[in-house]
Formats: sequence, C-alpha cells, structure tokens
Amino acid sequence: MTKVNTLLLLFFALLIRPDSAIYSQQSDYTFQHLTPEQGLPHTVYSILKGSRGFMWFATINGLYRYDGQSFKSYRYQPDDSSSISGNLLSSYLFEDKDACIWVGTQANGLNKFNRSTETFERFKYNPNDPGCISNNKIRLLFQDASGVLWIATDNGLNKYHPDTKEFSVYKPDANHLKSGDNVIMSLFEDKKGVFLGWNR
Repeated sequence: MTKVNTLLLLFFALLIRPDSAIYSQQSDYTFQHLTPEQGLPHTVYSILKGSRGFMWFATINGLYRYDGQSFKSYRYQPDDSSSISGNLLSSYLFEDKDACIWVGTQANGLNKFNRSTETFERFKYNPNDPGCISNNKIRLLFQDASGVLWIATDNGLNKYHPDTKEFSVYKPDANHLKSGDNVIMSLFEDKKGVFLGWNR
C-alpha cells in the first residue's frame, strides 16, 4: 500500500471511528447561524474575513458586509454606475496586499471596492476595448509574490496593470485550442512561477 493510500485509509478510519480525544475537541465548537431573517441571503458562494475585521459574503443577491452585529448590503443599482456591476456573484472574494476588496461576478465582470466612498469600480468586457478584461465570468482572483493581480475567466488569464487600469490577456496556443480550453479552473504559485489549471 502506498503512503498516500495509507494516509487516506487512516483518515477514513478516524472519520468512522473517532477516538475520545478527537470527539472531545469537536464538541468544543459552537455554531452561530446567520440567516435571511438577519439579513443574509440563503445562498452564499464565498466568504472573506478582511484585514479590518469585517466578514464579507458573496451571495446570490449581492455583496454583504458583517460587523458582528448586523449586515450591510451592496447591490446592483441600474441608475448608479458606482454600484456593484451585478448581484449574482462568483465563488471568489479577494483582498489584495493593499487591503482592496475585489469581487467577481458570474456574468457581469470584476469589481474593486473603494473603502473611503463605499463605491465600486467596474471592469467589464468590451469588444471595442483591447485593454479590457477578456470575459465577464470571473473564476478566480490571485495575487502573486511580486504583487501582480491575476484574474482567471472563461476566456483566458488576465494580468491587471494598476497604473493604466488595463489588462493583458493570456490564452493557449491557437494551434492547439479546443472548445473550452480558455476556461481557467485553478491557479497556484511556487518558486518556479504561476501554474494554471485549464478546462480541457
């Protein structure tokens, strides 16, 4: 039996027959339920604890901030271009090294939250703008060791340039491109660089 299989078997055994020490540790946990009655929508895709102590929730109906007592909602407003770009958010919230909150959506691009004004800067795909983000469905947000922000979308990897607020787009070699190849599913960095997981 391999080492990995041994570890998996041990983990499974602990799950089905926990000893008294493990059971004791589990019993020490308590759960606080945050429900629609308290102001949080019933579907939550992502949770982030910000550097300033707030809890942030990406939901089916906008972004919600929790201060330990109550919720504040940030939802799309058709007549307000400084509101969040859409209410159906993606499964990723991100705080960068400058303590800026970034919010991805499932169909309406990327948002950067301005703490001082509590407004949003929108980044959306525009076929007439060569420097825009490549797709409005945001899969992942990732900041590498050098501070570069990378955005994985359904149409390639985007590198954000904060000075110009533009994006460079990276896609697979067109000669080897198949349907769905531009959908990035994962990002990871080690000493050798950034690794991408593609949908093939």
